[in-house]
Amino acid sequence: RGIIYMAYRSLVLAASLLAMPAAAEVVQFQGHAVEVDGASDARRVVAMRSGRYSIPGSPQQVVGKVQACLGRADSGAGIVSVDAANGLLRAVSRTGYRHDGEARMLRGRWTVEAGEGGMQIAVADLAHIHDEGIDESYLPVPMREDEGWERALAAVIEVEHALLDCMYR
Repeated sequence: RGIIYMAYRSLVLAASLLAMPAAAEVVQFQGHAVEVDGASDARRVVAMRSGRYSIPGSPQQVVGKVQACLGRADSGAGIVSVDAANGLLRAVSRTGYRHDGEARMLRGRWTVEAGEGGMQIAVADLAHIHDEGIDESYLPVPMREDEGWERALAAVIEVEHALLDCMYR
């Protein structure tokens, strides 16, 4: 009787897990790992993580370089907080791009994680900025061809590349 109950319980658990949609998946895009929320019918971009970039120096020196580069008016990002001792810098970016002739704005929250001789960039809370101004709102980036998600992510990667260009000077 105990064996039958355990088998039944295992079968119900397995069926439940198969019926549940995947909570998240990771897809590759231009050398970045893109986390996609797969829990709903409307898949959306959740976050994006770069590969590890080789930058000479200690974590504090790397964060200092990032801080100097993002502090420039043309960086496309604004610094939110710096924790050089732990090799962390947080920033917010706003970048524009065009899709189907329409100008769009995209926001992302950056975390730069520096280690000995390198860094990695994670961008979370990617969202389209709707009605810029006092009452602006943010809409998730849907993972649909007709919404131009590739152009949106490419625009964020362009800001990252501008940072890297500055870092390697």
